[in-house]
Parts: sequence; C-alpha cells; structure tokens
Amino acid sequence: MSPDNIPLTPGSKMGRYTLEERLGAGGNATVFRALADNGDMVAIKVLHSDLVHEEDLIRFEREYNILQMVDHPRILRVYETGRTGGRHWPD
Repeated sequence: MSPDNIPLTPGSKMGRYTLEERLGAGGNATVFRALADNGDMVAIKVLHSDLVHEEDLIRFEREYNILQMVDHPRILRVYETGRTGGRHWPD
C-alpha cells in the first residue's frame, strides 16, 4: 500500500504535526485537530489523495494564498502548507 492510501488516524504524522481527532470531511478533504511539535493545537485540512487532480492542487494553492492574507478574529489563521507522502495539506 502506498503512503497515499494509508488511512489517516489519530497518531498519524503530517510533517511536524500529529493528528489527534477527525473533525469533519467533505468531498475532497478531511479536517483534523492536530498537535504541532511545539505544543500548539492546530487544524489540518488534508486533501483526499485518491481524488486529487491538477485543478484541485491549483485551487488548493490559491485558497492557501488568499487565506494567508486574511487576518480576522472569526476566521482561522493559515500558517503553512506541505506535502507528506502524496497528501497535500495546509494548517
């Protein structure tokens, strides 16, 4: 089984983050509560690797770039993006 197809579960690592709980899922991604190596609690949106097409990656990157510019108390702050195995995520 490739790293792209291994199910993400509590304890799975995504870069410097350890997944703790699945918060929700949509058509192309799942959101997890995760703990960063420095102790910060974050949410990580992970694209479903089996559903990712080039257009999805472009939209994902555009969403990340736009959210980087947003600073509002009612909108989650986006800190970084990455790739672990074949899975793409921002946090």
